[in-house]
Amino acid sequence: MVKGLSEPVEIIKDQWGISHIFAQNEKDLFFAQGFNVARDRLFQLEIWRRQATGTMAEIQGSKALKRDIGSRLLKARVDMKQEMNHYHPRGEEVIPSFVRGINAYIDITNKNPGLLPLEFPLLGLKPGHWTPEVVVSRHNGLFRNAGYEIAFAQSVNVLGAQKLKNLLNLHPGDPSLKPDEGIDLGLISDNILELYYASRARVRFGPEDIIDPSHKINQSPFPPIGLTTFPTGKVEKNAFYAYQKLSCPLFVPPSLATQLHHEMNLGSNNWVVR
Repeated sequence: MVKGLSEPVEIIKDQWGISHIFAQNEKDLFFAQGFNVARDRLFQLEIWRRQATGTMAEIQGSKALKRDIGSRLLKARVDMKQEMNHYHPRGEEVIPSFVRGINAYIDITNKNPGLLPLEFPLLGLKPGHWTPEVVVSRHNGLFRNAGYEIAFAQSVNVLGAQKLKNLLNLHPGDPSLKPDEGIDLGLISDNILELYYASRARVRFGPEDIIDPSHKINQSPFPPIGLTTFPTGKVEKNAFYAYQKLSCPLFVPPSLATQLHHEMNLGSNNWVVR
């Protein structure tokens, strides 16, 4: 039994790869959900964690600096107990249980790095532990329309509130576009949302993010990836050398992609039913 559970839990994957979790109590249920999602999507979780904590520059250098500054600037600074209980009446128990499950699987990968997804050794990473703050971080919040709000404010400044209102289709409501007294819309610069957009930009990795292929595997904290047959038809010594021969280190042959398309369907392990 995985350390952290109070009673046995069963996770069954059906023919579509969807996980069905059977637990004896709520804490174990959400612990198992966290463990399961980490087992299935650990690299995705690591990127989410870094986006939420503003630590992408640790792995991408200066090109991610503005992203991190924006993420830290816009970080929700709230009472965590109150915040978690907004999500669920027992949120202060459910969310930490989910986090402990994620971290339990991460601890297992620390002891057995061979369980890590390919992206980790390619980028020279180890996954970091989650906290409840990461779970409730604002990746998509009520500020998502911030760009529109700024555009409206700048338009009011240039055209005036009434003229802009005449140009826009705002029915069935009749909102006032006049700014409050003391607000100078002329102070809103075109780049005021630079850090906001940087924090929400899609994370992209390029060849420069892959660790130096001359770096010897046995000097890495990760075990050798092993002999792998790639679409080149040759058995490569490791994925780093293979990366140099392929346009994408995660290349999937068309025949395999077609097969996977027929055998699998989109699903999610982000939901559990009690």
